[in-house]
Amino acid sequence: MTTSPTTPENAERVLWRRNLAARYDVCRETVWRWEKDGKIPAPDVRIGNRRGWRLETIRAHESAAA
Repeated sequence: MTTSPTTPENAERVLWRRNLAARYDVCRETVWRWEKDGKIPAPDVRIGNRRGWRLETIRAHESAAA
């Protein structure tokens, strides 16, 4: 997986569950389970039942896990 440097266009990009599922090639239920089990950081954005993570949060998590 390649990461691009942070630019103003993607610095505040929000990844929703479906985006994380596509990023990791898993189903949305798996992302939900990871969230519940604490395997991914808590969401940065909550809108109703939707949960989202800032791209920077996910990149930091990936760097720490590597």
